Amino acid sequence: MLCWILHFDGARMRVGPDSAGAQPGPACYGRGGPLTVTDCNVLLGRIQPDYFPAVFGASGAATLDRVAARQKFLSLSTNINKNNNLQSIEDMAM
Repeated sequence: MLCWILHFDGARMRVGPDSAGAQPGPACYGRGGPLTVTDCNVLLGRIQPDYFPAVFGASGAATLDRVAARQKFLSLSTNINKNNNLQSIEDMAM
């Protein structure tokens, strides 16, 4: 699965062309990866961690980490909202 990385260029959100790959993978993999489209889907509930095997995280025994995705979005939100765009993290994910 391709995990396109999200970027904010100062004016708009961009996706790709780079991918997080499997290692470290998206932020929700719990391995310190970047914010990706997969994280958007986890945050919005389109991907539900309960339906995935516990093969993530540093130990390889954790489920997808919705909290890690949320934290990355909150960090990005701080950056974006400096420019008075004032979006919720869910709006950014959408």
